[in-house]
Amino acid sequence: MSDYDSSAHLKAIHANRKVKTYQKVDKAIKRLVKTNEKINFNIVSSEANISKATLHFEKSLLKMEVTFLIIFIKSFIN
Repeated sequence: MSDYDSSAHLKAIHANRKVKTYQKVDKAIKRLVKTNEKINFNIVSSEANISKATLHFEKSLLKMEVTFLIIFIKSFIN
């Protein structure tokens, strides 16, 4: 029992939550793009069932949202 590393366990839990949150946001944005709906922080957070603060806090999620918006806009231009 002395070999148990609680900090490593907590880091693993946090990493897993981060991946799940990323997947939720990805799925929400893809659905919004597919159905040609508006995309903003309120809608994405509601669709992904996460808080707006999470979207703002996680810069990688914000970058992902911007990337999908660029792809979406380019699909109309081409």
